[in-house]
Amino acid sequence: MSLINKVLHDLDRRSAFVAPGGGLPLQQVRPLVRRSSLDVAFRLAYALLIAAGIARIAWGVHELRPQKPLVTELAYRADAEAASHVAWEAQAPPPVPEPIEPEAAPASIPEEGVPVELFKLALAIETPIAERPAARPAVPRKRTAPEAAIAAIPKLELGGPGAPSRVERRDRIATPAERNEAQFDSAMALVNQGRISEAENALGALLSASPLHERARQALASLLIEQRRLDDAVLVLRQGIALDPAQASFAVALGRILAERRDYGGALDVLARVQPAGRSTDFNNLLGAVLQRLSKHREAANAYRAALESAPRNAAALMGLAISLESLQDRAEALEAYQRALASGTLTPELRAYAEQKVKELR
Repeated sequence: MSLINKVLHDLDRRSAFVAPGGGLPLQQVRPLVRRSSLDVAFRLAYALLIAAGIARIAWGVHELRPQKPLVTELAYRADAEAASHVAWEAQAPPPVPEPIEPEAAPASIPEEGVPVELFKLALAIETPIAERPAARPAVPRKRTAPEAAIAAIPKLELGGPGAPSRVERRDRIATPAERNEAQFDSAMALVNQGRISEAENALGALLSASPLHERARQALASLLIEQRRLDDAVLVLRQGIALDPAQASFAVALGRILAERRDYGGALDVLARVQPAGRSTDFNNLLGAVLQRLSKHREAANAYRAALESAPRNAAALMGLAISLESLQDRAEALEAYQRALASGTLTPELRAYAEQKVKELR
C-alpha cells in the first residue's frame, strides 16, 4: 500500500466515530431531556400575563364608549320645534278675499297683522299690487316671533294725501357776489400754482366787473409790489382810495411806497385823509415815521402814543416815541421809552445796540 493510501485510510478511521458493533454514530444519539416543574410554572405565568393584558385592553375600549346617548332630549325637542316652524311657513296662504266692487273704497290694513302680499313686488307699473279689503274679525292669537318682528317695522309713507309728489330739479342761479368770490378763488389758485400773469389778468377782470372788491384789489397790489412794479401798484391803490377813501389798508400800502421814494409830503397827504376810526397800529407807526422825516416830532410822538394804546409792547412804536421825545428834549420820557423798548425783547441787534447806547447817554 502506498503511503498516500495509508494516510487516507488512517483519516477515515479517525473520523468515522462508529460505535462498537456497527451501531449509529455517537454524535447522532442524544438523550431525552425531562422537563422540570420550574419550566412548566414559567410557561403558565407567561400565559397569565398575556391574558391579563388582553383583559386590560378590552376594559379600556369599554370605558371609551359613550355611556349616555349623544342626542339628548333637548335636541329632540329643538328638532320638533324646527319641524313645526317649517310646517308653519309651508301653510297655505290666507283665503282669497271676495272681489271688491268698483265703486267701493279700499279699506285700510289693520294694524294687528301685516299681509304677506305687501312684501311682494309688482311686475310692472301697469300691474300694481292690489290692496286687501278690511279683514274679517278673527280670533286673536298669539303672535309668533317672525310676525312680531314684521309688525314692529314702521310703515313707510310716500308722499302725502292726494296725487303723488313730484321732484323737480332746478339749477340755482348764483348771485353776483358768489360769482365774484368764485372768480377770486380761481385767481388765488393760479397764484398758488405760480401762474402769476394769469392771476393778474383774472384779478384785473374781476376789478373791472366789481371795482369795490377789496380783497381782489389788495391781492393785485401785493403781486405788483412783489414784482417791484411800483407805478402799477400806485395806480391800483389810488383807484381804490378814490372809490373808498375810508379804506385804511390801501392808504398804508400807498404811503409805504411813497415813503420809500422819499415822497414824505405825498405820503402824509394820503395818510391824513384816513379817518381816526380806521387807524390801526401799523397806520399810526407809519404816520409817526413820516412825521419824523418831516421834523414834526410832537405830532409824531402823538401818533406813536396812539399806536401804543392798542399794542403797549410794540417795539417800533416805543423806539419812534423815544427818538421823537429825545428830539423834543424830554430826556426822562425818552429814557423810559428806550428802556421799555429793550424790555420788549423784540428789537433787532442794531436797534438794541442803539437803544443801549441811548440809555447810557440819557442816564
